[in-house]
Amino acid sequence: MRLGDDGWSSAFKSVNLLLRHLGRKSRSVASRRAYCYILWKICLELKASPDELVSRARENPDEVAESVQGIADEKKESPRYANHIIAVAKTFFEVNRVDLRFEGIEQPIRFRKKPEYVPSLAEALRMADVAGTLRNRLLIAFLVYTGLRNSTLRALVYNETYPDPLLQEYTIKRELERGEECLAIIVHEVMKKHDPNACKDKLPYYTFIPPKVTRDLRLYLGEIKDRYDSILDDQPIFITEDRWIPKSQRQKTPISARELQGIVKNAARKAGIKNWKHVYPHCLRKTYESFLRNQPDNVRLDVKDREFVFGHTMPGSQDTYYDKTKIGDMRAKYSQMIFEPVIIKTEERVVSEEELQSFLQQGWRFVAPLPSGKAVVSREVKVERPEDAKTTTSVQTSNAMVQKDGIQSSPKMRISESFVPPTPSVESQDSSEGNTTCATGSRQPDTSELTNPSTVVVPRRDPQNSPSKMQSTNTREEKDVQGSTTKYGQKTLFDFNS
Repeated sequence: MRLGDDGWSSAFKSVNLLLRHLGRKSRSVASRRAYCYILWKICLELKASPDELVSRARENPDEVAESVQGIADEKKESPRYANHIIAVAKTFFEVNRVDLRFEGIEQPIRFRKKPEYVPSLAEALRMADVAGTLRNRLLIAFLVYTGLRNSTLRALVYNETYPDPLLQEYTIKRELERGEECLAIIVHEVMKKHDPNACKDKLPYYTFIPPKVTRDLRLYLGEIKDRYDSILDDQPIFITEDRWIPKSQRQKTPISARELQGIVKNAARKAGIKNWKHVYPHCLRKTYESFLRNQPDNVRLDVKDREFVFGHTMPGSQDTYYDKTKIGDMRAKYSQMIFEPVIIKTEERVVSEEELQSFLQQGWRFVAPLPSGKAVVSREVKVERPEDAKTTTSVQTSNAMVQKDGIQSSPKMRISESFVPPTPSVESQDSSEGNTTCATGSRQPDTSELTNPSTVVVPRRDPQNSPSKMQSTNTREEKDVQGSTTKYGQKTLFDFNS
């Protein structure tokens, strides 16, 4: 295409007219690359330069139109790409004052050339668990909880420079220094200087990450600081680990699109997803949409808020009158959402006829009457999985974290290593009742006690054992456990005052 140094001029007169047209529109570098690539492919197929193609079209417009239409028809198995060829050709000839007629390819509704599989929230969090290094787990968590597009995620910078002074207070660096738990992630067109495809349609918006992802981000930045001695303001958040790139350049090189896609696919395979080959980074954006939509009624964002944090334009004049300046208010709404999968259980009760009306007013549902005159009522109960019950992306470190400038670091642990789950807690089954019991009481342990690696569950002794034997056994076990720590330095049950 013989483009100039600035990329917006060409030695070909016809291409120069096209570039001037694109510059008056959006001046998008990504659009310029796409138009020039398609035009180059057309010229290659017809064995003519752009200027020769225009001259030939003026002499015999039907022949050129038929040739270009044939190139598009060869790609009709992908209607979107075929229509893109026609759109580029039509624009190119229009700016050169040549009127050619083309016929578009019909694209079926919801057509996809490649199949895709959208993981559920539980599957996506399981992907984060098995993704490997802290950086990889953090990448999955960002995709799930922010819904950022592939290029936008890779264009995130530690301390971005925004033209708006208001946004300058919400860079990742400033947010961490203030100790925010739900970090604001700003998407702005300035990100295009890092990746031309970032911030689609130059539409600015912001979203957030939950507290547990913020903690992992602090640890990850602490690791980068330990590895490179400092964190640069203009460095990407997610740097490459490609060993073909010299180590001195990796700190300023963002992760590539292919590398991110490989991380997502590999995590889906390790998580046991059957259709892992059809899981792409953009699929987790759809998981994020489901996460926003399936929140309980009392914490769900309204439609306008969901569209905004999703990076979509609201129809009509709604987008113009939507208040985008209240970042703090949106953060408060986001922080109230449930970030773990919700378990729904059905609770049933038998109530008397006098109590029935009261229960119905409280939201219970009538199920069936009983011969005794009583009634069975039920309701659905949403049991929120505790955040500490199963840590999806956070890593529990053994030593006290050293926090400076909003970044945590651990001098005795390389958190870039793959996560290895700690040894499961010891459990026992009561022979008479069949229920798991704890030494601290006969109650049924909750989910957090069974899944939290910091909880040590000690089996209860058989009631038929003598008291002296029971006492000596417990004393020996207490000596073994007292003052001990788990693999990650977490305190055991007996380290806490009773």
